[in-house]
Amino acid sequence: MPRNLFAACRNDDELTAKRVRLERAVQREVQNVFDEQARSFREGVESEIPFTGGWAPDDDEVFSVDALSRSPESSVLIETIRADAASIDEMSSADFEEGKITALFTGTTSGDRVEVYVQKFSPQQILSRKFALILGTEATFSRLEKTAFALDTSLACIIEGRKLKFKSFYKLRSIINVTSMYSVATDADVQEFSQHPIINVADTHAFAQIADQTSRKIINAINKNGTLDKYTIDVVQNAACEVGMEIDVADGKILMPNNRSELKKVLRFLDDAVYRAPLTKDRYMTNSKRKI
Repeated sequence: MPRNLFAACRNDDELTAKRVRLERAVQREVQNVFDEQARSFREGVESEIPFTGGWAPDDDEVFSVDALSRSPESSVLIETIRADAASIDEMSSADFEEGKITALFTGTTSGDRVEVYVQKFSPQQILSRKFALILGTEATFSRLEKTAFALDTSLACIIEGRKLKFKSFYKLRSIINVTSMYSVATDADVQEFSQHPIINVADTHAFAQIADQTSRKIINAINKNGTLDKYTIDVVQNAACEVGMEIDVADGKILMPNNRSELKKVLRFLDDAVYRAPLTKDRYMTNSKRKI
């Protein structure tokens, strides 16, 4: 029996699911598309890596987290596949036009085990918003007037039992809420960082304002690793010189920039994410790190 297609919809802070009703012949074709993309997703994968947010996976790797504890919204997709499809509200053309869809998904059940195949969905896939042409009779094209959409070319993630597997965190976070999958510094953490003996922040309130989610993620890592307690200001300055990084220091303290982009550079350096290539001596900044 052909599998049903569903849409994950974002309504304010709530993720819900609706059924995308298809003709039976089309339903089978869509199922084949998702099955082929699932095969492609798994092809060549040799390692499942617990997600920490520290690096991007290689081609033969996939990130894996516990779907229910690390990504609670995954339960919406899982329970939709478990449910009687007839009990799920159907998508309307208005639902598509309002642009609240974050993903299209289908899946299977076997006893208590559920598999969910998930595609990212963006407004650009809604063809009726564009000047789209459709081939009609006598090889003549006419304008597409009705609501239509295109499937994505690959899966963003797969849920197998309790495991949520993905390769792109960027794609995943556009579908479901992922804040519980990594930690960012709270206001109290930012305050603690700004008051460290080797840190000089001119205006702690303004510093907290420019410390966006990325900066707070790095601050959390610096605090967690105890970096500021491990090294003296001289060691920090010497390390900065070795990679060609300019760190402003006054009275034995690192002056934190009041510019958001410059602040991230200093924070990434303190998080060991700035380095000089051993051969070319070029300097790089990375947001993907993995110990070897």
